[in-house]
Amino acid sequence: MALIIDGVLKPLFESGGKYAGKVKAIIRLQVQPWHATSTLTHESALAVARASPEHFWPYSLLLFENQGDYFDIPASTLTPLQVRENLAKLAAQVIPPAAVEEFKELLRLKSTPNGGNAVTDDLKYTSVFLLRLSKGIDVLGTDVIPFSQVLKAE
Repeated sequence: MALIIDGVLKPLFESGGKYAGKVKAIIRLQVQPWHATSTLTHESALAVARASPEHFWPYSLLLFENQGDYFDIPASTLTPLQVRENLAKLAAQVIPPAAVEEFKELLRLKSTPNGGNAVTDDLKYTSVFLLRLSKGIDVLGTDVIPFSQVLKAE
């Protein structure tokens, strides 16, 4: 889905594209809690969005290209801290060094036993938002695209 968005839709929405200024793509993260690393990969996307917003999309594409590393079986022997460190190495491929340090800091666990990290509240917000948005539509799969308006046929 990400490659289709990047190769087909994004050129239409960008400056000079047929729908530039008329259509805006908004990425809504959908954690899949039945996959052990889903929360961690989504946290990493939010951390990139905060540390280096202009690199969110390139990081998202890189994460999709490397998603197999974070599937259940390949990641089953890793601790959450190891997964976060691997995600930091991945992020370092597309974000500047100073942003990598901020990325790591955003994912560092807080000092309270169950306090999460600096993007935990962002993740909660996106999860609740999508839950409310999904009333009446199935967002179980990762390639669901709800449109808020219907485009007229050309």
